[in-house]
Amino acid sequence: MSNRNFYQETFSQVRGSRDIRWEDYQMMRRRAAGKRLAVIAAAAALAAALSGLAVAANFFGLGDLLLPEQGSVNVTDENGVVVPGEYEYKDFVSLSGWSDTPESQALAEWQAFQESYDRDGAIIGAIGNAPTGFEERYGNYLVYTQEMADRLEEIIAKYNLKLHTRMEVVLPETWPLAVGDFFRENVTPWSGYIYENGTFRFDGGAELGAGELKGYGTIEYQFSRSVKGTFDDVALNVGDLSGFEEWGCQTTDGTPVTLGLGPRNRSLILADLGDSFILINVLTGREGDDTFSSGPIGREELEELADSFNFSALTPARAPDFDGIAAANTRYMEELERQPLEVTPEESKDPLYTRTGIQTGTARDFVLLLAERLKDGDRQAVAELFAYPVQIETAGGAYAAGTPEELLEHYDETIGEGVQGLIADMTWDPEPLPPEIFSDGSGLASAANGTVWFGLTEEAVIRIFTLQTDQWSIRPAGGITQG
Repeated sequence: MSNRNFYQETFSQVRGSRDIRWEDYQMMRRRAAGKRLAVIAAAAALAAALSGLAVAANFFGLGDLLLPEQGSVNVTDENGVVVPGEYEYKDFVSLSGWSDTPESQALAEWQAFQESYDRDGAIIGAIGNAPTGFEERYGNYLVYTQEMADRLEEIIAKYNLKLHTRMEVVLPETWPLAVGDFFRENVTPWSGYIYENGTFRFDGGAELGAGELKGYGTIEYQFSRSVKGTFDDVALNVGDLSGFEEWGCQTTDGTPVTLGLGPRNRSLILADLGDSFILINVLTGREGDDTFSSGPIGREELEELADSFNFSALTPARAPDFDGIAAANTRYMEELERQPLEVTPEESKDPLYTRTGIQTGTARDFVLLLAERLKDGDRQAVAELFAYPVQIETAGGAYAAGTPEELLEHYDETIGEGVQGLIADMTWDPEPLPPEIFSDGSGLASAANGTVWFGLTEEAVIRIFTLQTDQWSIRPAGGITQG
């Protein structure tokens, strides 16, 4: 497989550390089973829209979701490979609703604080893997000092918001129990997670092809509901929001929605349910390819996808029955184990995919690509594959790295020192055969007898979370563990 095809298969839009969310680490630390969300969607809404009519510019539309400051992301070339040291600024939108709501204003203030706090990673580096004492109250947020805790408390008090207190995995067959029958027969929800107030997110697929659209095929999406009154710290990179075609319509269940048809591999479906905000992030657009869906779409396809959900069934939002969800998850997994392989759902035929969201073949290609880059001495490319921030531990001391450039300062005493052993562990002689891949249920995949641990980030990019030998290690910073 060529590098180009590999990156297309594993979500080629490689993102910077800004897109690595604390929720990803929490999901791993809690040993969550099931497919991890890829590319978490931003929330938005339309209070009143007439079917088939364009929404007036910036009238409860996409522009009303923009966060005040753009975010920096890695630049990629035409093959989807990161250009070392080059960054560009993109529009980010709030997952919590309109920019003038308490939830989005709080998000903007918190992100502005984070952008200016501990920029060199010295504080989190000094903490290392030690407990911070902030896990119980702030376990769903990136808080590791008293200063951060105080600032977050100021923000939520200012906007009269609560903090998330609990998050649990929801497996595919458990969604109707968790939140109700909100999707039609052509929709398949995959694994995701839900918070104590009913905020939830998951990946999914849908079959389109009714009426004039007969034969389109599968379209993939990420679904998010953010319940009002609680602080949520997730934002979405939408590139250049001005490139979206925007209009409003009404779904068959009577819900007004805003639709945003993107230029390439991202489109949006937004709805305001009063007590919560919905956004469906669609993984294709006007010029999209067949990487995540069946090709480009137009207005008709986006409207049909919007009609695939019963939004009215999601309001009023209610607190989830965690005990019932846990029991249903257990029954689902037991049923899969009892079924012969040939009758299990397609995504369940690959145990690694069920646990991590990464197909076994793709995981092997990733490990072999890492081995190839190590062999070629492409240090920058290797450094770009990590999820940041990381904690580097060597015989000479412990260091923090928040960027690939900072990791490269310690490359010789870590990766460079053990590169031949790493290459040997990741390939089989005499041919570079596919390595053995396994997962312990943490949401991460591992190869080379635990030498490398990797998984999907929230932007659905495969990143390295741990790389280690018996002499040194590069691991997630801030006391985050995989198992």
